[in-house]
Amino acid sequence: MKDNELQYWLGFNALWSVGPTRFKALFNYFPTLETAWNANLSQLRQAGFSDKVAAKIVSERKNVNPAELLENLKKDELNVLTQKNPEFPSLLQGIYDPPMLLYYKGKLECVSKLCLAVVGPRKASNYGKNITQELIKDLAPYNITIVSGLALGIDAIAHQAALDTNLATIAVLGSGLNKIFPIHNQGIAQDIINSGGLILSEFEPEMHANKQTFPIRNRIISGLCSATLIVEAGAKSGALVTAECALDQGREVLSVPGNITSLQSHGTNKLIKDGATIVTNANDILNALNLTENKISSTNIPIAFSSESEKQIYELLIQQGMTVDTIIDTTKLDPAVVHATISTLELKGYTSNHE
Repeated sequence: MKDNELQYWLGFNALWSVGPTRFKALFNYFPTLETAWNANLSQLRQAGFSDKVAAKIVSERKNVNPAELLENLKKDELNVLTQKNPEFPSLLQGIYDPPMLLYYKGKLECVSKLCLAVVGPRKASNYGKNITQELIKDLAPYNITIVSGLALGIDAIAHQAALDTNLATIAVLGSGLNKIFPIHNQGIAQDIINSGGLILSEFEPEMHANKQTFPIRNRIISGLCSATLIVEAGAKSGALVTAECALDQGREVLSVPGNITSLQSHGTNKLIKDGATIVTNANDILNALNLTENKISSTNIPIAFSSESEKQIYELLIQQGMTVDTIIDTTKLDPAVVHATISTLELKGYTSNHE
């Protein structure tokens, strides 16, 4: 993407008055993002915005310099991925309100693997800590990326357990990349990058974390993943927000049962009561992800794909566990093409029957 276009992606992403839905409307209405950025009140109203929203956009825009944001991005040596980049995570692209863009540090390769979100409270009990470590340890032989939010408690424990077992891990921040919160976890963030993992955020790099940013980022944690595991959660835990996001996105919710007298287990036990998949060992996770027979072999034989669409469908079907219908919705490919490609993969022995 050319710098002249990218700077306006950065500019709109920095406006609180423009979220993913409004950005999509701007992107679809105006011929270029530069035109959208310079639109006056009348033009914004013609694009379908109310007087109040149009006025907010014009007012907030005065304090944002897109060219300066681009310059700072380069100076800070940060990477950015917009929705129009082919590397933008396909599962995340498929949610109702995907972020306009993602700032990131690290390697994108781990996003293409099967991703499991692991979340819980900041004040984790010894039970929650031990369960998280044991479950992730038992997932070590499998090609799974552990996704969490780099918060204190279960998040940090999940990231560290993944690092300790050589599993890839992704941290989705509730702040900008230059304002990692909590500061205590900056070391873990660097370890994640050094290990070949990824830290990312939709917030501009200098954004501080606040009460609004954490619920917003939770949809990305679940949106990147085929399933979300709630290890512990009180009745009003933020982890339940992530579970709700996963349900809204049509993803599997897994929950670890706990002592019925423990406040830290009220949320997880209720999730199970409401239909979440109960997890008492790693096999429950593997079964939910259809991974029981997909252990990493000691010799990885490269797969020869005949087309980009074949490769994309294979990754969505096998590595991310999507259903055939979800693949059709996500890729926008002709259903006949998707079914024919899956049949070809079956004939090649790369997958079993998924009808």
